[in-house]
Amino acid sequence: MDVHPATAPQVSPFGKALTTPYETIVLPPFVPIEESTLDPREKSSKRIGDIRNLVEPLTLDTQCASAGQWQALAGGAWLWRVALVSTGATGLRVHVAEAAIAPDAQLCVYNPVRAAEAFRLGDGQSEAWLPTIFNDEAMLEVWCPNEASKRATRVVVDKLIHVYAPASTFQGFNAGLCNLDVTCYPDWAETALGICGLGVVTQTGALFCTGTLIADTDDCSTTPYVLTAHHCVGGPGGTRGANSLEFYWFYQTPTCNGTAPSLYAVPRTT
Repeated sequence: MDVHPATAPQVSPFGKALTTPYETIVLPPFVPIEESTLDPREKSSKRIGDIRNLVEPLTLDTQCASAGQWQALAGGAWLWRVALVSTGATGLRVHVAEAAIAPDAQLCVYNPVRAAEAFRLGDGQSEAWLPTIFNDEAMLEVWCPNEASKRATRVVVDKLIHVYAPASTFQGFNAGLCNLDVTCYPDWAETALGICGLGVVTQTGALFCTGTLIADTDDCSTTPYVLTAHHCVGGPGGTRGANSLEFYWFYQTPTCNGTAPSLYAVPRTT
């Protein structure tokens, strides 16, 4: 793992044009996991990426940082940012092993070449797989509005998923000739709005599955139930856990048998 400084003008998701220095952590060359070692349930699904451990966990707290450094901003705020690179990836999904973030602070991951593709760690989360950034470089950023907020901050990042499936389209992931383009069947247009693509984390990597919203019989309920396969989601947490899911919505062709949109261009929830 190489660590080296870099300087590039960027726009932070926090709305600031930045030219402050940051460090880039480059992982060693990617070597795919041998398929023969995989859980059979992973072989029966569409595998899209492998987990890679950082050589050393990336640690940030008040006193020090294993990479990067706190930058003082105007108005008393503080900023820390580090880029993670796994060369050749079509996407990266970063794992936060530990997070203590003050309520008025923010931790986010974003695409340095497409800053609108940015996601924030959820309130109260102390561990999480952050959503996929469709690039082989992902920028991690912590912003604290003041010194007190900075003193309450601790973050540990230990691994990421190297996505190797084409980021431009997953259209070729058909299960067989029985899969038909729903855009060719207008009567199904409304039903199709409830279909989603699912990205889920396994013990060794990531899978891409599909699911569908379903309704219950309670007219007052707003619970967003999703039906999918057990080999995609095995429980609320852990391997293939629901807490690692990211949902891709409206992933449909604009015309019958047309080209599917890029995954980063469709609405996404977690």
